[in-house]
Amino acid sequence: MAVRRKLARRPPESTPTQPLHYQEVLERFLASKDSPNTRALYRRSVEDFFGRLGITDVTALGGDDIIRYNEALMMLREARERGEPGGLAPDTIRTRIYAVRSFLRFAYAYGITPHMPPERVAEFLTVPSARELTQKDILDRDEADALLRAAWEEPRDRCLILLMLQSGLRVSAVARLRCKEVYEAGGRYWVDVHRGKGDKQREVEIPESAFIVVRDYVDETRRTFTSDEPLFPSQKGGFLTRIQIYRIVRKYARRAGINKSVSPHNLRHTYANQQRLLGERLEVLALQLGHKQLDTTRRYTQPARLRIRSKVRDWMAETAATTANAEDAD
Repeated sequence: MAVRRKLARRPPESTPTQPLHYQEVLERFLASKDSPNTRALYRRSVEDFFGRLGITDVTALGGDDIIRYNEALMMLREARERGEPGGLAPDTIRTRIYAVRSFLRFAYAYGITPHMPPERVAEFLTVPSARELTQKDILDRDEADALLRAAWEEPRDRCLILLMLQSGLRVSAVARLRCKEVYEAGGRYWVDVHRGKGDKQREVEIPESAFIVVRDYVDETRRTFTSDEPLFPSQKGGFLTRIQIYRIVRKYARRAGINKSVSPHNLRHTYANQQRLLGERLEVLALQLGHKQLDTTRRYTQPARLRIRSKVRDWMAETAATTANAEDAD
């Protein structure tokens, strides 16, 4: 095991005088992240990075290593496109690259890799473009209603699905909600999100109809809105996990006969697109969804943009009609 040494910020021109195991740096890097999910994702990504390179000394990293890693990821992407086992989807590759870049920025800031400035690392890594969402990634109103009807006999699951459809909350935020974090104030209704992405606190507004369903569910389960108890408890009484919520959504999607791949994130996409179709501004929607970048919200609402624009014209039919009219005139 590597001997732990306290890391202090060094000027960029300084160079470590001895090898430094990446795990030592990784632990300090992860300590700067609040969310357990983020820490787990970054740990997997950084360990995969050094594992593929076959090295452990973070101070020995060079541009050639970054290029080798990039080539390995591109090969995995091509394998995925050919349908071969073990390949990686572009979204997975993009997530791993962002995690590695963040780790290397941390190492550079503390003078561990002064020869690897962030801009140089970025030049060596090819970030796949984010996939544009399509109509298959969202539910229409009939499908959303069918999903709710399928869960109607289970108060917890019905309320859980409805809240996701009416709030656009991430599954990680829904999983950690407490009863007291859904409330009324000033004649409007809110969800206080403390354990969202990055553990950033924000308030998300929900419609009155969603609040009434949550209130009735809390009353039915003999709890109160001032309680610290999980809003959606597991069978053992603790918080549901993200995997458990995924399975709940998938179960009712199958029961409803929805011929799409339905996940909690699809419900988030559905909310975003339905709000956009109702005329909500992109900037307001970004705040509701907790997006840092407006481009992310714009990508989320791509299906709505396609629906809002004018219906595509049948240019061949128009040409045929124009030709026929011209012939009649002659």
